[in-house]
Amino acid sequence: MKYLFLNIVFMVLSIQDCTAIFTSKQVNIPIDNIDGMFLDRNDDNYVNGFAVDSLENFYFCCGKEEHYVSCFSSEGEKRFSQKLPFLSLGPMFLKHNYLYLYTICGKKSILKQYSVKPSSILLSKSIDIISKERINSILFRDSSFVIELLETEEFDNRVHLKSKYQLFDFPCQYRQNINNPYNLPQSIFKEEDLGLHQFIGIYKQYYVFYSVSDSKTCVLSIINHQGKIIASKNLSMDFLGNMLNSFYSGNPEEHKQIRNGRLYILGNKEGNLIITIFPLEELFKEF
Repeated sequence: MKYLFLNIVFMVLSIQDCTAIFTSKQVNIPIDNIDGMFLDRNDDNYVNGFAVDSLENFYFCCGKEEHYVSCFSSEGEKRFSQKLPFLSLGPMFLKHNYLYLYTICGKKSILKQYSVKPSSILLSKSIDIISKERINSILFRDSSFVIELLETEEFDNRVHLKSKYQLFDFPCQYRQNINNPYNLPQSIFKEEDLGLHQFIGIYKQYYVFYSVSDSKTCVLSIINHQGKIIASKNLSMDFLGNMLNSFYSGNPEEHKQIRNGRLYILGNKEGNLIITIFPLEELFKEF
Protein backbone atom coordinates (compact mmCIF):
# COMPACT_ATOMS: atom_id res chain seq x y z
CA MET A 1 0.00 0.00 0.00
CA LYS A 2 1.40 3.38 -0.98
CA TYR A 3 1.10 6.50 1.13
CA LEU A 4 0.76 10.10 0.15
CA PHE A 5 3.97 11.82 -0.98
CA LEU A 6 3.52 15.59 -1.23
CA ASN A 7 5.41 18.32 -3.05
CA ILE A 8 4.63 21.60 -1.35
CA VAL A 9 5.75 25.18 -1.93
CA PHE A 10 5.95 26.82 1.47
CA MET A 11 6.68 30.43 2.47
CA VAL A 12 8.72 31.33 5.55
CA LEU A 13 9.86 34.58 7.11
CA SER A 14 13.44 34.91 8.28
CA ILE A 15 14.45 36.96 11.30
CA GLN A 16 15.74 39.57 8.89
CA ASP A 17 12.11 40.04 7.75
CA CYS A 18 12.83 38.98 4.17
CA THR A 19 10.57 36.40 2.57
CA ALA A 20 11.88 33.28 0.84
CA ILE A 21 10.01 30.61 -1.10
CA PHE A 22 11.29 27.06 -1.26
CA THR A 23 10.01 23.58 -2.01
CA SER A 24 9.64 20.88 0.61
CA LYS A 25 8.32 17.32 0.54
CA GLN A 26 6.33 15.39 3.09
CA VAL A 27 5.96 11.65 3.61
CA ASN A 28 2.89 10.59 5.58
CA ILE A 29 2.96 7.23 7.39
CA PRO A 30 -0.18 6.13 9.29
CA ILE A 31 0.69 5.67 12.95
CA ASP A 32 -1.25 2.39 13.10
CA ASN A 33 1.14 0.94 10.51
CA ILE A 34 4.19 1.34 12.77
CA ASP A 35 4.63 -1.65 15.09
CA GLY A 36 5.20 -0.76 18.71
CA MET A 37 3.97 2.84 18.37
CA PHE A 38 2.99 4.02 21.86
CA LEU A 39 0.25 6.59 22.50
CA ASP A 40 -0.07 7.93 26.08
CA ARG A 41 -3.17 9.23 27.86
CA ASN A 42 -2.59 12.72 26.50
CA ASP A 43 -2.49 11.39 22.91
CA ASP A 44 1.26 12.05 22.77
CA ASN A 45 3.21 9.76 20.46
CA TYR A 46 6.56 8.30 21.51
CA VAL A 47 9.29 7.56 18.98
CA ASN A 48 12.53 6.48 20.65
CA GLY A 49 14.58 6.25 17.47
CA PHE A 50 14.56 7.88 14.02
CA ALA A 51 17.21 7.48 11.31
CA VAL A 52 17.57 8.01 7.55
CA ASP A 53 19.93 6.10 5.25
CA SER A 54 21.61 7.18 1.99
CA LEU A 55 18.71 5.73 -0.06
CA GLU A 56 16.23 7.73 2.02
CA ASN A 57 14.78 4.75 3.82
CA PHE A 58 13.34 5.71 7.21
CA TYR A 59 13.91 3.74 10.41
CA PHE A 60 11.91 4.02 13.63
CA CYS A 61 12.30 2.46 17.05
CA CYS A 62 8.99 2.52 18.93
CA GLY A 63 7.22 0.75 21.75
CA LYS A 64 6.32 0.72 25.43
CA GLU A 65 6.62 -2.72 27.02
CA GLU A 66 8.08 -4.14 23.81
CA HIS A 67 10.21 -2.26 21.29
CA TYR A 68 10.25 -2.69 17.51
CA VAL A 69 12.45 -1.40 14.71
CA SER A 70 10.44 -0.59 11.58
CA CYS A 71 11.70 0.48 8.15
CA PHE A 72 9.82 2.42 5.45
CA SER A 73 10.84 3.43 1.95
CA SER A 74 11.10 7.03 0.75
CA GLU A 75 7.51 6.68 -0.54
CA GLY A 76 6.22 5.51 2.85
CA GLU A 77 5.96 1.81 1.97
CA LYS A 78 6.66 -0.56 4.83
CA ARG A 79 9.81 -2.65 4.28
CA PHE A 80 9.92 -4.58 7.54
CA SER A 81 9.26 -4.47 11.26
CA GLN A 82 11.17 -6.48 13.83
CA LYS A 83 10.67 -6.95 17.56
CA LEU A 84 13.74 -6.33 19.74
CA PRO A 85 14.62 -8.79 22.54
CA PHE A 86 15.36 -5.84 24.86
CA LEU A 87 14.17 -2.31 25.59
CA SER A 88 15.99 0.51 23.81
CA LEU A 89 16.79 3.14 26.45
CA GLY A 90 18.20 5.89 24.26
CA PRO A 91 18.36 7.18 20.70
CA MET A 92 19.04 5.00 17.67
CA PHE A 93 21.99 5.72 15.38
CA LEU A 94 22.70 4.61 11.79
CA LYS A 95 26.31 4.39 10.58
CA HIS A 96 27.79 2.42 7.64
CA ASN A 97 24.71 0.15 7.34
CA TYR A 98 24.73 -0.61 11.06
CA LEU A 99 22.07 0.43 13.54
CA TYR A 100 23.20 1.11 17.10
CA LEU A 101 20.79 0.88 20.03
CA TYR A 102 21.53 1.54 23.70
CA THR A 103 20.28 -0.67 26.51
CA ILE A 104 21.13 -1.79 30.05
CA CYS A 105 21.64 -5.42 31.00
CA GLY A 106 21.99 -5.85 34.76
CA LYS A 107 24.61 -3.27 35.72
CA LYS A 108 26.15 -3.13 32.24
CA SER A 109 25.54 -0.38 29.70
CA ILE A 110 25.57 -1.91 26.24
CA LEU A 111 25.46 -0.83 22.60
CA LYS A 112 23.72 -3.34 20.36
CA GLN A 113 25.07 -3.27 16.81
CA TYR A 114 22.70 -4.52 14.10
CA SER A 115 23.55 -4.94 10.43
CA VAL A 116 20.78 -3.65 8.15
CA LYS A 117 19.41 -6.10 5.55
CA PRO A 118 16.75 -5.38 2.87
CA SER A 119 14.00 -7.04 4.92
CA SER A 120 15.39 -7.26 8.47
CA ILE A 121 18.12 -6.30 10.91
CA LEU A 122 20.60 -8.84 12.25
CA LEU A 123 22.51 -8.58 15.54
CA SER A 124 26.23 -8.28 14.84
CA LYS A 125 27.60 -7.79 18.34
CA SER A 126 27.00 -6.37 21.79
CA ILE A 127 29.55 -3.82 23.00
CA ASP A 128 30.06 -2.91 26.66
CA ILE A 129 30.41 0.78 27.47
CA ILE A 130 32.98 0.84 30.26
CA SER A 131 32.10 3.53 32.76
CA LYS A 132 32.66 3.60 36.53
CA GLU A 133 29.53 5.69 36.97
CA ARG A 134 25.93 5.11 35.96
CA ILE A 135 25.02 6.58 32.57
CA ASN A 136 22.07 8.97 32.59
CA SER A 137 21.81 9.52 28.82
CA ILE A 138 23.63 8.99 25.53
CA LEU A 139 23.87 11.14 22.40
CA PHE A 140 25.35 9.97 19.08
CA ARG A 141 27.49 12.07 16.79
CA ASP A 142 28.96 11.29 13.35
CA SER A 143 32.02 9.36 14.50
CA SER A 144 31.55 9.18 18.26
CA PHE A 145 29.02 9.32 21.06
CA VAL A 146 28.70 11.26 24.29
CA ILE A 147 27.47 9.92 27.61
CA GLU A 148 26.01 12.05 30.38
CA LEU A 149 26.84 11.17 33.99
CA LEU A 150 25.15 12.76 36.98
CA GLU A 151 27.29 13.91 39.90
CA THR A 152 26.09 15.31 43.22
CA GLU A 153 27.40 18.52 44.71
CA GLU A 154 26.38 20.43 47.84
CA PHE A 155 25.48 24.09 47.55
CA ASP A 156 23.65 26.24 50.14
CA ASN A 157 23.22 23.13 52.30
CA ARG A 158 21.37 21.40 49.47
CA VAL A 159 22.42 18.54 47.26
CA HIS A 160 22.30 19.33 43.54
CA LEU A 161 22.78 17.13 40.50
CA LYS A 162 25.39 18.20 37.99
CA SER A 163 25.94 16.73 34.54
CA LYS A 164 29.35 15.51 33.43
CA TYR A 165 30.01 14.50 29.83
CA GLN A 166 32.44 11.95 28.41
CA LEU A 167 33.38 11.33 24.78
CA PHE A 168 33.67 7.78 23.41
CA ASP A 169 34.60 6.44 19.97
CA PHE A 170 32.70 3.66 18.23
CA PRO A 171 34.88 0.83 19.50
CA CYS A 172 33.44 2.20 22.80
CA GLN A 173 36.76 3.48 24.06
CA TYR A 174 36.78 6.46 26.42
CA ARG A 175 38.52 9.48 24.89
CA GLN A 176 38.12 12.47 27.18
CA ASN A 177 35.86 14.56 29.39
CA ILE A 178 34.10 17.34 27.49
CA ASN A 179 32.14 20.50 28.35
CA ASN A 180 28.78 19.85 26.71
CA PRO A 181 26.75 16.99 25.18
CA TYR A 182 27.58 18.07 21.62
CA ASN A 183 31.36 18.30 22.14
CA LEU A 184 31.30 21.81 20.67
CA PRO A 185 33.60 24.74 21.49
CA GLN A 186 32.22 27.01 24.18
CA SER A 187 32.25 29.86 21.66
CA ILE A 188 29.57 27.91 19.75
CA PHE A 189 27.55 26.33 22.56
CA LYS A 190 27.44 27.51 26.16
CA GLU A 191 26.10 25.67 29.19
CA GLU A 192 23.20 28.11 29.52
CA ASP A 193 22.08 27.16 25.98
CA LEU A 194 21.28 23.60 27.09
CA GLY A 195 17.55 22.95 26.73
CA LEU A 196 17.09 26.05 24.58
CA HIS A 197 19.03 25.17 21.43
CA GLN A 198 19.67 21.76 19.88
CA PHE A 199 22.67 21.10 17.69
CA ILE A 200 21.42 18.93 14.81
CA GLY A 201 24.35 18.79 12.39
CA ILE A 202 26.83 20.43 10.04
CA TYR A 203 26.10 22.25 6.78
CA LYS A 204 28.93 23.71 4.65
CA GLN A 205 31.27 23.32 7.64
CA TYR A 206 28.99 25.47 9.79
CA TYR A 207 26.81 24.51 12.74
CA VAL A 208 23.03 24.01 12.39
CA PHE A 209 20.87 24.59 15.47
CA TYR A 210 17.17 24.05 16.11
CA SER A 211 15.10 25.90 18.70
CA VAL A 212 11.43 26.42 19.51
CA SER A 213 10.41 30.08 19.37
CA ASP A 214 6.79 29.60 20.50
CA SER A 215 3.97 27.09 20.18
CA LYS A 216 3.63 27.83 16.46
CA THR A 217 7.20 28.40 15.31
CA CYS A 218 10.58 26.70 15.35
CA VAL A 219 13.83 28.31 14.19
CA LEU A 220 16.76 26.88 12.24
CA SER A 221 20.00 28.80 12.64
CA ILE A 222 23.41 28.48 11.00
CA ILE A 223 26.28 29.58 13.23
CA ASN A 224 29.84 30.24 12.09
CA HIS A 225 33.04 29.32 13.94
CA GLN A 226 32.98 32.61 15.86
CA GLY A 227 29.52 31.83 17.29
CA LYS A 228 27.66 34.34 15.11
CA ILE A 229 24.31 33.54 13.47
CA ILE A 230 24.83 33.99 9.73
CA ALA A 231 21.51 32.59 8.45
CA SER A 232 18.17 31.53 9.92
CA LYS A 233 14.71 30.36 8.94
CA ASN A 234 11.40 30.26 10.80
CA LEU A 235 9.22 27.19 10.18
CA SER A 236 5.54 26.77 11.01
CA MET A 237 4.60 24.03 13.49
CA ASP A 238 1.21 23.82 11.79
CA PHE A 239 3.03 22.69 8.67
CA LEU A 240 5.54 20.39 10.38
CA GLY A 241 2.99 18.76 12.69
CA ASN A 242 3.05 18.33 16.44
CA MET A 243 6.36 17.57 18.12
CA LEU A 244 6.92 14.00 19.29
CA ASN A 245 8.38 12.64 22.50
CA SER A 246 10.67 9.75 23.35
CA PHE A 247 11.05 7.89 26.64
CA TYR A 248 14.35 9.67 27.30
CA SER A 249 13.45 13.20 26.15
CA GLY A 250 10.72 15.47 24.84
CA ASN A 251 11.24 16.55 21.22
CA PRO A 252 14.75 14.99 21.09
CA GLU A 253 17.55 16.03 18.73
CA GLU A 254 17.36 12.89 16.65
CA HIS A 255 13.85 13.74 15.43
CA LYS A 256 15.72 16.25 13.25
CA GLN A 257 18.22 14.62 10.86
CA ILE A 258 20.67 16.14 8.37
CA ARG A 259 21.46 13.57 5.69
CA ASN A 260 21.80 13.42 1.89
CA GLY A 261 22.05 17.22 1.69
CA ARG A 262 18.58 17.45 3.24
CA LEU A 263 16.97 18.22 6.56
CA TYR A 264 14.37 15.71 7.81
CA ILE A 265 11.97 16.77 10.59
CA LEU A 266 9.66 14.27 12.25
CA GLY A 267 6.16 15.35 13.34
CA ASN A 268 2.65 14.08 14.03
CA LYS A 269 -0.52 15.24 12.34
CA GLU A 270 -4.01 13.76 12.05
CA GLY A 271 -3.05 10.19 12.88
CA ASN A 272 0.07 10.19 10.71
CA LEU A 273 3.77 10.50 11.27
CA ILE A 274 4.91 13.35 9.05
CA ILE A 275 8.46 13.46 7.70
CA THR A 276 9.10 16.91 6.24
CA ILE A 277 12.09 17.07 3.90
CA PHE A 278 13.90 20.31 3.06
CA PRO A 279 16.80 20.49 0.57
CA LEU A 280 19.34 22.49 2.58
CA GLU A 281 20.78 24.25 -0.46
CA GLU A 282 17.35 25.58 -1.31
CA LEU A 283 16.34 26.28 2.28
CA PHE A 284 19.43 28.45 2.76
CA LYS A 285 20.00 29.46 -0.85
CA GLU A 286 20.77 33.07 0.07
CA PHE A 287 23.55 31.83 2.37
